[in-house]
Amino acid sequence: MFTFNMNFDSKEKEISSEKLRKPGDLNNDGEIDFEDVLILKEVLEGKRKLDQKELEYADLNRDGVVDYKDLNLMINIVIESRKAEDRVMELQGVYDALQMKQEQGLAKSGIDKARIDTVKADLEQAIADFILQSHGNS
Repeated sequence: MFTFNMNFDSKEKEISSEKLRKPGDLNNDGEIDFEDVLILKEVLEGKRKLDQKELEYADLNRDGVVDYKDLNLMINIVIESRKAEDRVMELQGVYDALQMKQEQGLAKSGIDKARIDTVKADLEQAIADFILQSHGNS
């Protein structure tokens, strides 16, 4: 259960934000995305510095060193998240088309109903996978 105090000062905001932050989220926007990849790349090239806390979020493999292994892990997280999102979008399109076909009376009763049920189950699983991939990387 979460409770919120609307009369909090900036230190409480910072603590609350840090509790929700996940490894790899270097810009603290709630996502591990291409922006975070660019930040880590700049750090590794010596063009940008991170404080100690930020370095902890950059050390994705938890080996105590922020290096290109962490960058590769971050890139893979972003790629996998995009693949999961693309899969959801693809299945949603198929499901919508099948639903429209059924609503227009163009569906073959047994065959198309089975396809709709299968695509719906696949879509639900893809959504769950996307949520885990996007929000479960902690």
